[in-house]
Parts: sequence; structure tokens; C-alpha cells
Amino acid sequence: MDEPASPRPDEAPPKAPQPDGSGAGRPSWRHRLLGAPRDVLDPKTYHHISLIALLAWVGLGADGLSSSAYGPDEAFRALGHHSYLAVALALATGVTVLVISVAYSQIIKRFPFGGGGYVVATELQAFLHETFQPNVPRVSSSVRQLVAVNLAGKPLAWLALGLSGQLNADALTGIRGGAPRWSTDLTGRASAACGPFGPWTFDASQSFTRAAQPLGFSQTSLATAASTRFQPIERLSAGLEGRRSEDRVASTTSVRTVTHGATASTQLGILETLRASASLGYNRQDIEDGGTTSYLTGTGQARAQLRRDLELSLEASLQRTLARQGDTSAQEFFPLLRILAYQRYTAEVRWRPSQQLDLMARAGWSEAGERGGLAQSYRAGWQPFPGGAVQLSFDYSEDIDPLSGRSLRRFGAAPRWSINRHASLELSYNLVRGTGDLPVRQQNLYLTFSLKL
Repeated sequence: MDEPASPRPDEAPPKAPQPDGSGAGRPSWRHRLLGAPRDVLDPKTYHHISLIALLAWVGLGADGLSSSAYGPDEAFRALGHHSYLAVALALATGVTVLVISVAYSQIIKRFPFGGGGYVVATELQAFLHETFQPNVPRVSSSVRQLVAVNLAGKPLAWLALGLSGQLNADALTGIRGGAPRWSTDLTGRASAACGPFGPWTFDASQSFTRAAQPLGFSQTSLATAASTRFQPIERLSAGLEGRRSEDRVASTTSVRTVTHGATASTQLGILETLRASASLGYNRQDIEDGGTTSYLTGTGQARAQLRRDLELSLEASLQRTLARQGDTSAQEFFPLLRILAYQRYTAEVRWRPSQQLDLMARAGWSEAGERGGLAQSYRAGWQPFPGGAVQLSFDYSEDIDPLSGRSLRRFGAAPRWSINRHASLELSYNLVRGTGDLPVRQQNLYLTFSLKL
């Protein structure tokens, strides 16, 4: 029996029969309807499937976005004349959001690699970090949760009380998964304002701040301030403020400092379109089981309204170390405790040619420690549609960092969409470049959804 002849190298192999069995070479109805079979080894196949999953993820996310945008507004409208229930409704909504956030955190903890659209989103975010920061440790996904409370009341005609607090929690997950690392910061402030009693008014406040980072670094601050203001006439006022702050910074070791300070200030309206202000403060920082640093701070400002749409202001600020006694080496180990000498002089022009366009330019000289340079900043804000539902802002700045003495350049762009009076959506891009002993290059891209109850 003769064996079939093998095809020659220059001869194309015979075509396989079509799935419809006709052998005529025409595509079947299934091929016409669903397309050709996909090759799992083709990179385009993964791209197309990922794109479809990403679009589905965006579509499902839009449902939650629309609910959060219109839900609170409809809930408050449903109260009708029972407006006294608004506080209870706001608290119930906040508790609901907190419960959902905790539930999602538990789900992510149980399934760190996710599934479906979550994997696509994580891969996309990892690609962005890989592109923007190729030579530094990257984070593939992060979740920020924020809870803020602001309460204000005026029980008496001469007494106003305020209470505010905010909690930020960031869950950071590496590209290879693993348990999320948490970074939190908590702030709270209580204030009371008394007056006016003739030309006198009095204010007092108590604030608390705590920040914790994944690598064990933490900072806790407790500050108390009291001030009085004397205003005999409308265009002249003078004030005096005293404050005490206690700070504790901890890493591999911990340091506690107590700072006392007093500041005197004055404001003067020379003309209807010309105002000036100045302040001078004395401060003393005491390091526990260490030394003492005394320093002086001063500011000055003059603002002139040249035209209805044009404003010019001159600003100056400085800080000088007066004396150091004892061991102050802890300031070198913890940069947040450093007391540096710096000075800054700038001139700013702000022009608003229309209700929808706002332009600002600032230039001057900034010096920190032994380094100095040009300080400049430019900003443009544009509302393309009347009413301000869509806002576009762009800014560029160059300055000297007082803590490190490095020259920093920043560029930012932040389009913002106000969905309604309760919800807004903002996309922000930031680029930071710094020179010095430790050069910095960092790019960040954020998508923020804000909801006010």
C-alpha cells in the first residue's frame, strides 16, 4: 500500500475543513455570529478581555456612584417638615458607610488577590505605578477611608462653640498581595468664642492630632491656645495669643517636647483698598531630658485692591533661632522637631478677568538654612460652564523646603465635577521634583469622590 506523499517545503499545507462540514471553505453561521476562535497565547486576547472587564467594572461602579450622589439628597427631602431628624439621619448614614467600609476591608483581607474586575483594576493601577515610578518601591492598590464631623452652635448671643474631627485610614497593599498595611491620622478640635464685649473678643481652643505609619513611626500632638482681640474702630485691630503644645514622636525611640509661645499681631486698614498686617512671636521648645531652643517668628503683609478685578499683595515671613542650651541632638534624628532659620519675601498678583477665570502669579526669594533660591508660583482656575459645576485648576510652584533645605518644584492639575450640593468627583495629578542630598521625583494620580451629609 502506497504511503501518501509528504508535501514539499515550498508547498502550502492543505487547509482544514470548516466546522460546518460543508468543506466549501465558507464561514459557518456560528463563525459569522461569534467570530473566530481566540488564541489564549495571543497578547491581544488578554487586552480585549481585560478591557471588557474594566468597562463592566466601571459600569457597576457607576451604580454605586449615582446612589451616593442622589441618595442623601432624596433622604433629606423625605424628612419634609421634620428637620429635627436631620442629625439622626446624618449619623445613621455615617454608621452605614462605616459598616460597608469595614465589610469591604474584611473581604479584601480574606481575598487579597480579588477576582474579576478587581484584578483588572489592580493590574491597571500597578501599571500606572510601574510607569510613573520605575525605580522606587511601588504600591499596586490603596484604599482611603475618611470620616469627618463638624458641629457648631451658639447657645448664647455672646458665646459660639465648635467641635470638629476627622479620621483618615489608608490601606496599602503590595503588588504581590499580602495583608494590607494601615496608615492612619486622627485630628480633633474644640473651640469657644466669647464676645464681642465692646471692642474686646476672646477665643480658646484645644486640638489633638495623632498620625501612625506602617513602619512604626507615630506622632502625637496636643495643643492649647487662648487669644484676645481689641478692635476700637473698624479699620484697626490688635491681638495677643498664648499657646502651649506637647508633641511626642516615636520610631525606634521616642522623644517628647513641650513648646510655649506668645504672638502679638495687628491689622490696619489705611484706605478702603489698602490693608496691612504684621505679627511677632516668641517661642521656646523644651526637649524632655534634653536641651532648650528659643526662636523668634515674624510675618508682614500688605494688600492693595488696584482695580475690581486686580489685586496686589506683598508678604514677608522669617524665623530666627535666638539661643540653644543643652543637648538638642533629637532635632537631627526627628526632622519634624527641627527649628531652622528661614526667610521668605514674595509679591503676588491676582487677576480675575471674568467670573469664570481666575489667574494668580507669585514671585520672590526664599532661603532656608544655607540654601536660597527663587520662589515662584503660578495658578489658573477656570470654570468652563456657568454655575461652576465643572472646575479646572492648574498650578506650578518652585520653593525651598524649610525642613530639608531642598529646592522643590511642583506641578498639579485637578479637574473637579460638582455632581450636586452633596457629592463631587475630582481627578488630581501631582508631580514633585527636588534637588539636594536626597533628590526627589514623585508622581501621583488620585481619583477622589467626596460626599457631604
